[in-house]
Amino acid sequence: MTRRMGLGSGLLCVLVVLGAAGVAAGATLVWDPVPGEVTGYKVYYGTVPGNYPYFVDVGPSTSRLLDNLPNLRGVCHYISVTAYNNSGESAFSPPVSWTPPLPPVGVILLLSGTP
Repeated sequence: MTRRMGLGSGLLCVLVVLGAAGVAAGATLVWDPVPGEVTGYKVYYGTVPGNYPYFVDVGPSTSRLLDNLPNLRGVCHYISVTAYNNSGESAFSPPVSWTPPLPPVGVILLLSGTP
């Protein structure tokens, strides 16, 4: 049985998307550290708000590059973060939404070997 941490839902997430003309864009989720004893954070995500079938444990880091999360498709995803320690896991942060970009068509053609 997992006990919820006494950290509440004090996590504030910000989605930062970086990119420039001619440069591949990147999306990074950044959040403020939770005060108190925190062992690490988990980034949860799915296509329905509040329903997160996937997660990655990012340890003590307070950011995560989203471009290489497993199970992403080019549809809108909702992302939430929790903090955890030996006592359990916090409530979910308020979700942010993000739609991963589809790969450029030229890259798909190049990788498939199609001229």
